[in-house]
Amino acid sequence: MGKYTDMSSIVLAVFGSDAWSAEDIVTHPSNFTGSVERNEYIRVSVITGNNALEYSQLNSMAGQILIEIFTKSGEGPLRASQIADTLDKYLVGKIFPSSLGSVQCGPSLVSQGKVDAVNPALFRTLYTVNVNYFRK
Repeated sequence: MGKYTDMSSIVLAVFGSDAWSAEDIVTHPSNFTGSVERNEYIRVSVITGNNALEYSQLNSMAGQILIEIFTKSGEGPLRASQIADTLDKYLVGKIFPSSLGSVQCGPSLVSQGKVDAVNPALFRTLYTVNVNYFRK
């Protein structure tokens, strides 16, 4: 398994955990194409940046976890903020190891949000966490 696969697997495993499932926040990967039955869900993307954090660590990389938070439009930003706070609990400051390496999550950032261009019944807020991947 390569570094891109390992990093994605580590991050997506957070959202496959029993603890996350108990939060009852519907979660889809970035390439999800099915229909969404609820008016509240998140869509998770793992984006890689520089390949090498340092020249001596060519198998390490920096990136971001980009999460689109979709909530019902017209009801204000409170629910999106609550979901962002829940995401912080699972991601910010955490280190997730695997047999090949580990992902270290930094601070989060939340956008102001806006009505979704594809479905105006939804409000779309972006939640971003900087991450570093270190290969063993």
